Amino acid sequence: PAIRLEVFKVIYSWLKLFKTLSSRELLQLRKPFIFLRNQLDPLVIDEKDSFVPELPIYRSKISAKLRRYIVGSISVKHTLNDSKIKPPKPRMQRTWTPSTSLILPLFNSKKPAKLYDELSSIEVARQLTLIDYRMFVKVQPNELVGQRWTKKNAQLKAPNVMALIQRFNDVTGWIGTSIVILETLGERIKMIDWWFEVAEEMKNLRNYNGLMMIYSSFNSIAISRMKETWKKKGKKMEKVMDVVEIEGNYKEYRKDLKKEGIKVPIIGVLLQDLISGDEGNKGEIKVSETDGKKYKILNLNRLKILGGMIKEIRQMQAHPNYNLEPVDELQRFLLEGLQILNAEIQFQKSLEHEPRQ
Repeated sequence: PAIRLEVFKVIYSWLKLFKTLSSRELLQLRKPFIFLRNQLDPLVIDEKDSFVPELPIYRSKISAKLRRYIVGSISVKHTLNDSKIKPPKPRMQRTWTPSTSLILPLFNSKKPAKLYDELSSIEVARQLTLIDYRMFVKVQPNELVGQRWTKKNAQLKAPNVMALIQRFNDVTGWIGTSIVILETLGERIKMIDWWFEVAEEMKNLRNYNGLMMIYSSFNSIAISRMKETWKKKGKKMEKVMDVVEIEGNYKEYRKDLKKEGIKVPIIGVLLQDLISGDEGNKGEIKVSETDGKKYKILNLNRLKILGGMIKEIRQMQAHPNYNLEPVDELQRFLLEGLQILNAEIQFQKSLEHEPRQ
């Protein structure tokens, strides 16, 4: 009876996760739900069993929920912010179009693009955040199970997770490129200061993933090795990036993440936590019975841990959208027009600016 109660508890907790599924997704689960209900309904529970007095309560709750999910359809949409507070006015015109230097291939442009001349750092932070959140809420629970993003055919098994990973790499590469393509020391310093402004706004918006993109680019070999460029930037780095520092297993970040409100979590930390929960707890455990035989049973604690993690992710995804106005042309540029040099070329450009000593 004790094991049966634990199984019921896990199923009950598991069902709670499906509150955030769409009608279409629930329809796909109709057959397994019906099978599960049919397995639960015939169970005969000894009401006199004082060892597990709450067992009938869990059974009735589960059966009721199963019927509700199967007969009806539940859908939770990501609603737009219905706040009566008007969103801040965009810092750039909706009709903005990128200059030739921003969209030309890097090596065909005589004058490299200086982002600080054309783009508002505040508005870039806002539009990147809207994009990041939009991509984050697309991630489905089934993509987060069994480390699917690390498996063969990951693009099919976890397409939205893979899109987030690729996006992180693209923006990180773009940030580094925007710095190393500038020829003079003054231009590079100004470019880094501009990115710090972007980072500060992202920190205000609690876009931790975007903040980590900037932090990762600043700490790349090509950028971090340029000592002249980085003079007097140490304290600013500590002040702006403190929340994404790795110290204490991201202690400050984890503390801030627990606060209420909309946020974009760091995709790398999120996935690493899921891997740790998966690998740190065996899927099955051996138990010995009185007859001396050993049996393997599901590790219910592991399921609880992973289920709890996915539940927290779904709660973050269900939050109303940011109260920000989209600037369509700028978003299109941030999605399709980024100029990116690979890490090797960035390093070579870095050496040209500040040779080894």
